[in-house]
Amino acid sequence: MDTKEYIMPYGEKFYQYTAIDCVSKKRKLIGYSTKTAKNAGLFLDRVIREFPFRIKAIVTDNGSEFMREFDLACGINKIKHYWTTPDHPNQNAYVESSHRIDQKEFYDIRYIPDDIDGFNRALAKWEYEYNVIRPHGSIAFLSPENYLKSVRIKSSKVLPM
Repeated sequence: MDTKEYIMPYGEKFYQYTAIDCVSKKRKLIGYSTKTAKNAGLFLDRVIREFPFRIKAIVTDNGSEFMREFDLACGINKIKHYWTTPDHPNQNAYVESSHRIDQKEFYDIRYIPDDIDGFNRALAKWEYEYNVIRPHGSIAFLSPENYLKSVRIKSSKVLPM
């Protein structure tokens, strides 16, 4: 999990909170106008509700948004919270890589609305494209949703002994 700062042409900042499953590549994206531990905790609640599996552990950097309320939310939900070594973003490579994709395939080429509601609508469309339509080489050129379906189908074929 991480945040990505987006600076509007007139200087206002929005923060994209990102969660990614390192196996399926499924992501959740939400924009906030502030980068706070409270918002990170609210974001974690959404991720828990929307991911189709139990989250056992989360890796974050040492940003202040991943302290206090966020760390408490992890504890309440029995999620292990691991922090990267300071100044080593490669230790959270999945989310960093996904942010590079966001920059190249979303921020650099699409219209981004200049209000937080419009920003979130644009992020939701991009999240849908990323999770449902876009093929990912690391999961046999499936979308994250199709990968998860294939895993569920395989596991449902296991017969009890």
